[in-house]
Amino acid sequence: MSKRTTIRRAQSLVAGALWLAAGVAGAADYPAQLTWAGKVALSTPVSGKVATVAVAPGQRVETGERLVALDARPFDARVERARARVEGIEPERDEAKRAFERSQELFDRTVLSEVELRQDEIAFLAVDADYRQARAGLALAKLDREYAEINAPFPARVLAVHVAPGEAVIAEQSARPLVEVARADRMRARVRVTAEQAAGVVLGDAARVSVGGEAFDAEVVAVAPTEDGYAVEVAFTGGEGLVAGQEAEVSLP
Repeated sequence: MSKRTTIRRAQSLVAGALWLAAGVAGAADYPAQLTWAGKVALSTPVSGKVATVAVAPGQRVETGERLVALDARPFDARVERARARVEGIEPERDEAKRAFERSQELFDRTVLSEVELRQDEIAFLAVDADYRQARAGLALAKLDREYAEINAPFPARVLAVHVAPGEAVIAEQSARPLVEVARADRMRARVRVTAEQAAGVVLGDAARVSVGGEAFDAEVVAVAPTEDGYAVEVAFTGGEGLVAGQEAEVSLP
């Protein structure tokens, strides 16, 4: 028996002891099926050419790990163009601000007319608007550069990859899924029950999932109607090596 198997069986025994200690030994058992927790399809709102695909289905990744990256060169060029615009306008904006401040001082000393003050103010406001617009353009260019990379939003299992290096991604048409992932540190189990049985289940109720000779403490996270009754979903932490579709048993209060 491997060390990992020994540890997981010990955890199952502890989970069972805690379940009994919680006073729910009389819970009802239901056949269930495991499902992925936190399943999400990742895409990007920008267009470009796929440069790298760093993962494959079945791979486990950590939070922030790169999954897919578009060719960064067009995005880097747009950032530099936007930065150059900001740097080009900034001196003009600073000079217009100083001119307006000097005019304000002269006006306060009754040396300058209100009309002349207003002209300098309008000139400053115009170049300041251009400057702020340039700054916004730079921020958007940087944001698009970030969007050119798709990273794991949490510890995840890669379920599917829908792109390959060299493929064009056209976000303007539709933000199609590029990678599908699910949480690697959590699973769900789905149980079908009658309306009468569902009436006794409350979100947050403690539950227990048994699968493959192991037991896990769980919590009710969803109770939803279906065509032929109700579906109760419970979520639990752990279950490394488990996959969606596996048969399980869920104990509900």
